[in-house]
This record gives sequence, C-alpha cells and structure tokens, in this order.
Amino acid sequence: MQNFLIIKKKFNLPLTLLLTLHLFEDLYTYISQSEQLNDEFEKTDLDRFIFHFKGLESFPFFELPTTYIIDYRTGEYIFVSKSVKKLLGYEPEFFSECAVFGAVELIKKEDATIVTSRCFPEIIKFLQEIPYTDHKKYIFTTNYRVRDKSKNYIHLAQKNVYLNSTEDRKPIIGIGMLSPLQQDSKSRPIYMNIQSNIKEYSFIPNKSIDSKCFLPDHESWKLTRQEFEIVKWIAEGLSSKQIADKLNRSILTIKKHRTNILHKTNCKNTAELIAYVLKEKIL
Repeated sequence: MQNFLIIKKKFNLPLTLLLTLHLFEDLYTYISQSEQLNDEFEKTDLDRFIFHFKGLESFPFFELPTTYIIDYRTGEYIFVSKSVKKLLGYEPEFFSECAVFGAVELIKKEDATIVTSRCFPEIIKFLQEIPYTDHKKYIFTTNYRVRDKSKNYIHLAQKNVYLNSTEDRKPIIGIGMLSPLQQDSKSRPIYMNIQSNIKEYSFIPNKSIDSKCFLPDHESWKLTRQEFEIVKWIAEGLSSKQIADKLNRSILTIKKHRTNILHKTNCKNTAELIAYVLKEKIL
C-alpha cells in the first residue's frame, strides 16, 4: 500500500481510484504467481478478489469507478461494478447475461465498426509483437459512443490492461475502466492509444507507445477545400510560413489546419502525410 500512497502524492489521485488500484495489485499478484492459465482454470479462483471489490462498493460515500473483469476465452464479464448503473442505467447483471458480444451491440454502429475492425486489430498486432509476459505492462485506451438505457448515446473512454495471456499471445484475463467524456452533438474521432504503465498492473500511464486516429463518420471528416490546398503546398515542400503568405493567413492558422489534416488522414507527421497523399491519389 505504501507504493500507492507515493503514487497518490505524485499524481494526486482520488482515494477511490487509489483503493481500486490497490485491489488490482492483489489480483495481479495472485494471477502472476499462478501457473499459466489454461482451459482448466476455474473462474472461482478470482472470487475472493471480486469479493473485495463488492465489499469496497458497500462502503458509505465510496463509489468504485465503473470497472469490469473479462475472461476473454469465454467472452464473459466475471465482474462489473455497480457504478455502471449510474453511468449507463443498466444493472451489472445485464452485462453478465449479454457478455462482451452483447455489450458491443450498445456501441453506435459506425463507432463499433471502427473499434472492432481497426482498433482491436491494432491492439492484437501490438500484442503479437511483444512477449506475452509483457502484455500486463501496457494500457490500451479507446473511445466510442454507447447507448444507455434511456436510448441516449454518450461518449465513453475505455481503458484496458491485460493481466495474463497465453504463450501464443492471446489475452486471457483483462481488467477495464469506463469513464464519460465531454458530450458534443457531433461525431468525434476515435483514438486508439497504447501506453506503458508505471507498474505492470496499473492504469497510471508512463509514456505513450502508439496512437492512431480513426474517423467514424466519413462525411464529417473530409478535407475541406482549403485543407486540400494546404496539402498541395505541403506536398510541394512549402513551409507553414510560405503557405501562410500564399493564402494570406497567419502561421498559427496554417499550423492549426495542418494539425487537423494529420488527424483526418491518421498521419503522425508530414512524411506520413505525403505518403498517404500519394497512396490515396488525393492530389
């Protein structure tokens, strides 16, 4: 617990999250000391940790962050915190019954397409490229719109940590957290972020490893006429100042346009943008 007090002081974390992370440490320690999980692994082996989670929820004035534990071999939620009802209006039992595939049905269709066909494959690709024993050292974050019980769509950020994986690098047990994002009337880009964490089981990031941006509503994120013009000048090797002079705009405006263009094209820098332009035959 002393380590977590140091973390709390450094990152100014709420006590609720601090206690949750402490439980994660207990859970991870158990799993890491167990023999490799296989088909004979009993779900009841996690019961004592889920008991601690539920006990924590019973404390007055304490609200466990919306937390879940998934067995990826079965697609079942082993645990879902009661706070999911405040967030989405559903009882925890709803997710236990519908499992992961049912929960995906609540995600807005265009967002679900991006999450399942773009974000998740990127995560799997990353996991395949590192030792399975290192899977627990990373935090995987994405965002999407999900339908609550009142039929309204809200924006959520989802963070996952894979506690254990098979030798062929397939996740077995994962813990995740859901948190609401600021609402807006328009679609927003879906980001897939991979970060290393400060401790192997932690949701506290250390540094960014990879980040990608996907656009669920294609029509809302097409390049504008001026952005096409800027891309043209960039491809010809002009600097932001030179482009600003040609378009009679400030350098700050051009830089803002360039940032938006990189987001829309899912490019990290000018070199990637030019390669993207040539590949997609935009100009």
